[in-house]
Amino acid sequence: MKNPRVSFVSLGCAKNLVDSEVLLGHLAKGGFDLCADYKQSDVVVVNTCGFLASSEKESMDTIESMVGLKGKGRLKAVVVAGCLPQRYGTDFEKRLQGVDAVLGITNREKIAEVCSTILEKTRPERPLNLVSSELPRYEIDRDRVRLTPRHSAYVRLSEGCDHTCAFCVIPQIRGKFRSKPMEVIVEECRELAADGAKEINLIAQDTTSYGLDLYKKLVLDELLQKLEDVKGVQWIRLLYCYPSYVTDRLIAEVARNPKIVKYVDMPVQHTKERMLRAMRRA
Repeated sequence: MKNPRVSFVSLGCAKNLVDSEVLLGHLAKGGFDLCADYKQSDVVVVNTCGFLASSEKESMDTIESMVGLKGKGRLKAVVVAGCLPQRYGTDFEKRLQGVDAVLGITNREKIAEVCSTILEKTRPERPLNLVSSELPRYEIDRDRVRLTPRHSAYVRLSEGCDHTCAFCVIPQIRGKFRSKPMEVIVEECRELAADGAKEINLIAQDTTSYGLDLYKKLVLDELLQKLEDVKGVQWIRLLYCYPSYVTDRLIAEVARNPKIVKYVDMPVQHTKERMLRAMRRA
């Protein structure tokens, strides 16, 4: 008997991409064959983005397209996961027609079980709904099937955000800011390096605030020192760095550490105080 085939549509940011890679890893371990062409698969998983109105529309249009293929007999099942159902909660399934299962950003380890269940002849009459408001302290992003080029990988330092910017729904979707322990990040980087990654891109909602909750101080510079010792990693990039928590220690470490690319991805803040207050950035 052939293994069931699963394909993936990953939408949104790099943090969402990491979730997609972890989900694919669980599916591979769960006995699914990964298929690049969703038209040739049994089940397709759409990992959605819900950050902007345009990204929500893209997600809903993609879901509708996949359900249309299912209606034509090209797919057996459609699963929706990620930020969009997490944003709107368990009632999100009411907006979906023809979808077989709904997950948020949690319960990633259950994806293979979910896909197996909805492919069975005794599949449930209504969609399986695993959207949960209970967020873990941190996620371990290991055993990933990477969607990036082999030489490059993303590593998530933290989840969520404590800022309440007027334009952003990340705290509503991903919860409060939660740093991942240094030793977990180092092990993730070692695994990625063993898989051929030479470039590590560090990501978070606010990378420079790393450690403030867990260690009660800013420790991004200390983490970078530990990552310098990871064999195989040649370049380390800092992405999503806000200026608020850039310390002299961090600047010195970026200058000293030969593996750190002398480039920082940092948003330029508005120059008008009135606009900053309106954005709740002041």
